[in-house]
Formats: sequence, C-alpha cells, structure tokens
Amino acid sequence: MGVDLVPPVHPDDVVLDLADSDAVTALVRSERPDRVVHLAGAVFEPADAAGRRRLLGLNVGLTLVLVEALAEVGDCPRFLLAGSCAVYGVPPGADGLAREDDPVAPVLYYGFTKAAQETLASTYHRRGALDLRVGRSFNLTGPGEPAHFVTGTVARQVASGAGVVRLGNIDTVRDFIDVRDAAVAYATILDRGVPGAVYNVGRGVPVTVEDQIRAVLAAAGGSCRVERDESRIKAVDVPRIYADVARLRGLGWAPAHDLESTARDVLAAGREG
Repeated sequence: MGVDLVPPVHPDDVVLDLADSDAVTALVRSERPDRVVHLAGAVFEPADAAGRRRLLGLNVGLTLVLVEALAEVGDCPRFLLAGSCAVYGVPPGADGLAREDDPVAPVLYYGFTKAAQETLASTYHRRGALDLRVGRSFNLTGPGEPAHFVTGTVARQVASGAGVVRLGNIDTVRDFIDVRDAAVAYATILDRGVPGAVYNVGRGVPVTVEDQIRAVLAAAGGSCRVERDESRIKAVDVPRIYADVARLRGLGWAPAHDLESTARDVLAAGREG
C-alpha cells in the first residue's frame, strides 16, 4: 500500500495527508503494517524564514505524526527512513568521500531537517517503537525526474529544442544514482540491513554536474551548449561529495544502471512530457 496526497496510481494506494494525525493513526491501526518505507517530505533549500518553517514542518513534522501513530499502535514495524547525504555537509576528507561514520554536520537548512528527521526516528527506535534502518540517498536521477532537479531540467530543455542550457554550479562533484537502483537499495536495506544502522545509497562514483549534463546532451545527439549562469550560483554549496557504498554492497546490492543508460532514459521521459 502506498500513501500520497495525489490520486493513487496503484489500486491499493490511498490518498492521505500525513499532517492529519487522527487519519494516520486510524490507517495504521487498520492496516497494522509490519514494514514501513518513509519517503514523504520535501527537497528544496528555503530562501526565507517562512520557507524554513515550511520545510521543517514537511520533513520533521510529518515524520513525527507517522512515528507517533506507529508507537501508539505498538507493533514495532521494520522502518526504512529515506535520508539524505545532505546531513554530512562538507565531508572531512579532501576527496569528498562520505562514510556513514563521518560527523553529521549539515551546511544547508535542508540537511539540518534531514538530520533532525534521523534523530527523531532514532529516538523512537531506542524506545522500541520502530525497528529502524536509514538509507542516506545521494543525488537521485532517472525517468520522471522533476524539472527543478538538474538532470530533469536539462532533459526538458533539450526535448523542447533549446540550443543553450544555462546552469549555475556545474563544476561541483556529486554521486548520481538511478532512482530505480535506489529503490532496490531501499528494499535491500529493509530486508537485510542491521537494525539502527545507516547505509549510504549512491553509486560510489564521483561525477561533476557538467559531466552529468553532457551525458544527457550526448544521448540527445544534438549541439546544445552548456553555459554558466552567474545568477544561478548558490551562495552556500558543497563543492564535492560522493558515497562510500561498501556497507550497502556488503548486503549484496549493486547498481544496474550506468550514467549513460540513465541519461538516455531521462531524456526519453522528458520528450514524452
């Protein structure tokens, strides 16, 4: 069963607002789930106090409603929290490799909300209300990627016939993982992960944002140019971060998609609208 704010795609899905604590508790009591994958929240960096309050409510407030409902029902389900590499901030090593045991030191407010989300879920784990595992995702990409993410933006611009793609921080280094590989990783962590443990969810391959963009352009076979737009440069950013995925691979997981195949699929989805 899936729970979302939008009309269901699958027949077992339900429309529900996680902010409605009574409705969430009623659903948990009715369904008595033995496994929960918590993906709800928002991904953006707020520009003002109102945005910060909104992001905190979405990423931490909704999590609180859910874990309180699970604690009240009392079945202690296996619980996978979809976390974020943003909790690391700037990795301590010059190479940008982030390990699960590195300090939690976010530099973005989004990263702070994800760290708070982890702390909240861990508190309920220690209380015996959840059987928690955390999957800290790196840069998700793939078919259907929203337009406000970099690869989705480029795919849609290329699909619309744009001759120039203007972007900000294209020299930063990230770890792009196909969302389909991430979904398998989440399932693997839920099945085989150690209770209370954290797992990086990435490919373990450092790639510049520019190289990611050029993979989409190469898939398009066109002559679209990439230009740096100073107005899009982020004032606060992490210059280099990618995942140590030894712990996840130790569970038997491996990615099935490389940079080029994912780029082709993102572009195809962008052309379909």
